[in-house]
Amino acid sequence: MNFIHVTLIIIFGFVFIMTILLNFVDKEKIPLMGDFFGKVLPKMPKLFSQSKGKEDEESP
Repeated sequence: MNFIHVTLIIIFGFVFIMTILLNFVDKEKIPLMGDFFGKVLPKMPKLFSQSKGKEDEESP
């Protein structure tokens, strides 16, 4: 299998698993989970990027 097949399997697997999990979660907790993902996911690229030094941090 090439890279595209593996990527599609991962994406559809994630959607399938999340659909099953959300069916068993209390309806009151779903907005709380959405707020958590809304705060965490934008920060993910910063965790994996390499820091280039203090010059980049000080610039606006």
